[in-house]
Amino acid sequence: MLNIVAKRIPSLPPLAWALRMTHDTDDVTLWAGRNVELGAGWFLEGAWDGEYSEFTFDTTLNLFGTGGRLRGDRLRLCTPGHILGRITTVRVGHSWYASNSIPFVLAAAGLRLSRGDRLNHASAVSGCTVSRLG
Repeated sequence: MLNIVAKRIPSLPPLAWALRMTHDTDDVTLWAGRNVELGAGWFLEGAWDGEYSEFTFDTTLNLFGTGGRLRGDRLRLCTPGHILGRITTVRVGHSWYASNSIPFVLAAAGLRLSRGDRLNHASAVSGCTVSRLG
């Protein structure tokens, strides 16, 4: 069963987050700024059109922000209900990294862009992506 292991990092921008999922563990490592909301099995920087106590941001199209929620053995990564926000993912070896910040996901994965590198945006999808490594 997946488990989010959150590490709050005060030196990060307040709403920044990044995570790492690896094939050989059920722990999802999350690094989060001080204003990212953290709960049992979820994290969020944003708001949605539901009751806060129900944490149903992963079931609405009216999400304003990004986050993730565990649902059984799946991690749902959620983007805003508009096309201006995104979650960037990078695969390095057997690990997947995701973040609401391109520089942060690159730093978390130990990568750097060089002159001449191009970022390809294959698609823009509004809503949640479900992932399970293993």
